[in-house]
Amino acid sequence: NPGSPEAHNTREGRDDWEHGYYSITLDTDAPVSDSAAVEFDVAHHPTKRRPYYRVEFDVTPHESPGELETAFKQHARDEQSAMTEYCSQDRFTANGEPRAPIVDLRFTGTLQFSRGDFRTDELSAWLEEAWDALYVQVNMGIRTANIQQLLSEIDEEDVFKDGKLNTAVLEDQVFETIAKESMYAEHASDVADVLGNAHQMAQTEEAVEDIQ
Repeated sequence: NPGSPEAHNTREGRDDWEHGYYSITLDTDAPVSDSAAVEFDVAHHPTKRRPYYRVEFDVTPHESPGELETAFKQHARDEQSAMTEYCSQDRFTANGEPRAPIVDLRFTGTLQFSRGDFRTDELSAWLEEAWDALYVQVNMGIRTANIQQLLSEIDEEDVFKDGKLNTAVLEDQVFETIAKESMYAEHASDVADVLGNAHQMAQTEEAVEDIQ
């Protein structure tokens, strides 16, 4: 929405962006020659907006879904006072009251159990209610322990051919491992083929509806 003082995404919502609008005042009283530029002043005017608040959670130390869920909820409770203080700044209020934030929830680290058991939808729904957020946007920056182990165990003779990386072999093994960690584990090989085909279609810039 061009001209809107609201942030369009979490990147725009960061504090290092100068939110608001600019005004330019031209000095029409100063004499201007043909070669001289008109003098002007630029002023930035901050505007009120809805807060974006980022919270990160490292999944690495947690060995099971239950342990991770318990630790995540405790982390959110510990962070809540900082979130409330941040959202209470005057620039984020409406009629003197803090506005419900949009939360940028980022999971990082190495997941120690199956990716299919990592219920980010349930965790984000809980956080949205606990923090009275307008919306929780989930961003994933995690790796799984199985994928990391796979990459360390892959036979170099299979992956490298004539000194060059055989990406097809690497992708097949990675996709099959991902499939085994999902709800489609019983059909891991077939799912790996689907993932591989979708990846190839995306690389050749096939239409999104064809990939779907």
